[in-house]
Amino acid sequence: MPLIGLTGGYASGKSLVSGFFAELGAVVLDADKLAVEVVEPGTEGLLSVAERFGHDVLKEDGSLDRKKLGAIVFNNPARLVELEEMIHPLIRALLFRRADKALERDPKTVVIADVALLFEKGLYSQMEKTIAVTCDPEQQVERAMRRDCVTEAEAKKRASLQWTMDKKAAMADYVVDNSGSPKKTKDRVGEIWSLISP
Repeated sequence: MPLIGLTGGYASGKSLVSGFFAELGAVVLDADKLAVEVVEPGTEGLLSVAERFGHDVLKEDGSLDRKKLGAIVFNNPARLVELEEMIHPLIRALLFRRADKALERDPKTVVIADVALLFEKGLYSQMEKTIAVTCDPEQQVERAMRRDCVTEAEAKKRASLQWTMDKKAAMADYVVDNSGSPKKTKDRVGEIWSLISP
């Protein structure tokens, strides 16, 4: 029952790596996507967020306005912690429910839990193995600016909210250096796959 934790620095290329694992046959559970699900209209998660952060964080259609919420939490570390304490238990519960279902269908399935804060939140202790994605810090900032349309200062600030890539790499069982070409990254994923797949 391989349950593998995948993490990495902000804008390090975690999605690219998880995509390569999916191509090889892994079931990838992306915590960012689960985070969207747990605050969909009508959920307990969204109700809690609106009560705690104000109904201004909701759009007219009743869905979450991520930009407004982001502006509140990314500029106030205490409020970010508050949001995480509300949402992370919901994401964790959904992640394990989905993992259990995938493994019920096929016990030999490799389930990859793609979680940005895998080490920070202690979730790594429930994984069989862990993988960290890294890249050069300069690349990290450039990619973040391009992907999220943020300034250099904002990109560095967001990166600083997580552990450094070096710290994550030191704790992981396997490391994927995503500083080079996509082919190089894909080859490294293939090497790790041969070690973790039954």
